[in-house]
Amino acid sequence: MMSLVNSLCTMSAADHVACIKLKALVQNKTMLLLVDSGSNHNFVSSKFLQLTGLQPIPASPKQVKLPNGHVLLSTQMVPQLSWWC
Repeated sequence: MMSLVNSLCTMSAADHVACIKLKALVQNKTMLLLVDSGSNHNFVSSKFLQLTGLQPIPASPKQVKLPNGHVLLSTQMVPQLSWWC
């Protein structure tokens, strides 16, 4: 399960922390995965979901604090999102 983040701030936040960057395939589209051992959740951008045609579903609102201090609100999730690396 991945929560949906409607901002590309998460991508820019990756420049502020030490994380592993991997490329993965989802629905035959390339996704950049940012692996951070300090994270407790997984997130995917709404723009990437549009590329793949995957549909998010409503979820309980969750505040997400990024390493750069920004706080985002995630209100959707993508159940059983599969990726290959």
